[in-house]
Amino acid sequence: MVAIALSMVLILSFRVYDVQERNQKDEVVTARILALNHLVKDVKEDVRKGLYITSKRALLGIQEYVAEEGAFLPNATASFREGLLNGTIQGIETNLTVNATFPDWMAKIQEQAAKADVDLNITILSISLQHAGPWDANVTAVMDINVTDRKGTASWQQEQEVSALVSIIDLEDPLYVVKTGGKITNIIRHTNYTPFVQGSDVTNLLLHTNDSLYIASNYSPSYVMRLEGNLSASPDGIESLVNVVKLQINNVQTYDRSVADAVYFGTETTTNYRINNTPSWFKLDESRLDLYGVAGLTT
Repeated sequence: MVAIALSMVLILSFRVYDVQERNQKDEVVTARILALNHLVKDVKEDVRKGLYITSKRALLGIQEYVAEEGAFLPNATASFREGLLNGTIQGIETNLTVNATFPDWMAKIQEQAAKADVDLNITILSISLQHAGPWDANVTAVMDINVTDRKGTASWQQEQEVSALVSIIDLEDPLYVVKTGGKITNIIRHTNYTPFVQGSDVTNLLLHTNDSLYIASNYSPSYVMRLEGNLSASPDGIESLVNVVKLQINNVQTYDRSVADAVYFGTETTTNYRINNTPSWFKLDESRLDLYGVAGLTT
């Protein structure tokens, strides 16, 4: 009986030890899974941040290319992808994109994951560039993300869509750069001179024109369209009024046209009107009279 009792004690002790050991292992696995889940959330946020930063640099790289080459892009979206993924625009390296691509950013994230004994593999499936209104570009990356714990406790794999909203404010308008042969640049800045006209007072309109500030206008091309030299109208369009005096001062050829930039720098034939209390060179085409509040001030 004593031997049996002793055996029972030993068996029970072993079972208790075995249960404790399994519980400890389960706790370790659970903790590792929670840590991996937390890392996945961090990866998603870092990818989104990286997409924003490298997208901004890609747009600045395009700006640099247009300024140096004095030419529009044949396909702005394709050139954007090239800058974002390869660090080149039309095969040419730019100062702002070399070693600062989206894959470069992904590599840094993978290095950090490796320090936590995690294998992180990110495959970029597609990149798209679309306007999200006149003043912002929406960049979307579709990726396959695979996260594996090197200890074999857990893994995670999913196709993810990550987006970043990039403002076009403070970028150069390629229309001015190319059409003036690089003699004039115009930074995209939203006007603060509104309303343009009060009664017969056109002071705000002239101040707006002097600085060639921008408004949203569905009569004009979007920023992405401007990169291609496409002057068609867009629901995401923006436009400025060309300060003809500034062109004259910089020895840029001037024209007797509507000062709306897409018309002035284009070839469209429009019916134009002089506006009371403005310089002789200031004309607007018929479609824009209401937009600028001058329908009752034409001569």
